[in-house]
Formats: sequence, structure tokens, C-alpha cells
Amino acid sequence: MYRTYFRPMTARSRKPRQQPADAVVSAETVWGAAAHADRVNGGEYRKEPEYRVREDGTITDEVVRQPNKVHMWAAIRDNSLITDADRDTGRAALDYVRKNLIIKGLKGSMSDFDRSLTSVVDITEFQTGADRYEIALVTSQIRAFREGTRIEAVMDDVNRAPLADVGAKVSGHARVIRVVYSTNYNVYFVTAKTDTNHMVFFSYRERLAVDSEIDFRGTVKAHRPDATQLNRVRLA
Repeated sequence: MYRTYFRPMTARSRKPRQQPADAVVSAETVWGAAAHADRVNGGEYRKEPEYRVREDGTITDEVVRQPNKVHMWAAIRDNSLITDADRDTGRAALDYVRKNLIIKGLKGSMSDFDRSLTSVVDITEFQTGADRYEIALVTSQIRAFREGTRIEAVMDDVNRAPLADVGAKVSGHARVIRVVYSTNYNVYFVTAKTDTNHMVFFSYRERLAVDSEIDFRGTVKAHRPDATQLNRVRLA
């Protein structure tokens, strides 16, 4: 099991003194490097290496994909790896994350991670030694930007009325919008958008591909703020 620990935040005015081995890099380079890593890994955020698997299912020592942080640091050290499109993506991601944090702050819904990220989006220059933690926080934010903007586009024309009364049996056709695996329950939590623009939410034992089309049957369990929750779901 992995556990995430958050380092206590420190004021930027009390930033550690730059070490001789540190290099100073711009925020544009750091966010562009994160976009480069996202592009190299095909839009998938990887924390750990991916190893080649033999046909018999055994895992080899051959790395087929490196974690995003490896590609990101390579691009920080060699800026030529960062394309103009990467820099555009990095700037857009920074702007999106900053605005999203402001909204969360106004709503009072910030997590410890969000609070740490708040100081990062205001940094204009990073030190490669003293700011390694802050640089690491940027790594996953390209995926957060892409996923967030995709969901916002999906939600533009959503019918927010409940799909049906609690207890009612329902069926329909939908497109899978989001799939999240739960280690606690060993199931996938699926959010899908129906042909009538309603959002439905349910658990399923198998992973469904995002953007795949499904025919579903189930029973309305509850009305959530963002979707109608179903249980006993069966897919055709």
C-alpha cells in the first residue's frame, strides 16, 4: 500500500538558500517539461516504471515505459525536448490549475494537496535542488488539466434532473465518462452520460474504457448532486 505524506508548507519569502549545484529554471520550462512527459507516455500518468510481461504472465526487468518524473527531469535538463506545443499545454495547464484552486478556496473545499499546490502555481523560477518537491507536484497536473477540461465540456449540456425516482428500474444507452478503481471495494466506479444527457454513477466489477458506449439496466439507488446513482447494474 502506498501512503502519501504532505510536507508542511513554508512561506516563499523563507525559501531555502540556493545550493551551488542548483540550476534555476523558469516556470514555463517546468510546466512544459511536465507536458513533454505526458506526451511521451501517451497521456497516461505513471508513478512507477512499466515492465515487459512475458506471454506466460511473468514480469521481466525490462522497462517499457518510465515514470513521468523521469521524462520530466530529462526535459528540464535538456530543453530541446520541449516542443512549442508542450509549452502551450504547460501554460494552459498552469492557468487552469490556478483558477481551479481559486474556486476551491472560495468554496472552502481545498485538500492538503491543494494547499501545497497553491504555493507552486505562483512560482516563476524553480531551483532544481531546493524546489524538487515543488517540481514533483507539477508532474501530475497536465493529466489533471486534460481530465478537468474534458469533464467540463461533458457537463455543459447535462440534464441535472434525476433520471428516475429512487427504487425505479431504469435502462438506457450511455457513454462512459470516467472510471476510477477503488482498492477498498475492489470495484470500478463508473460515471456515464446517457443519450438523454443525464449523468449516472455506479460500481462495476470490470474496467470499462473511457468513451466506450454501453447499454445498461439498473435500479436507482440515490440522487447525487452530480449524477443519479444506480445499483444492481447489468450491461448488455
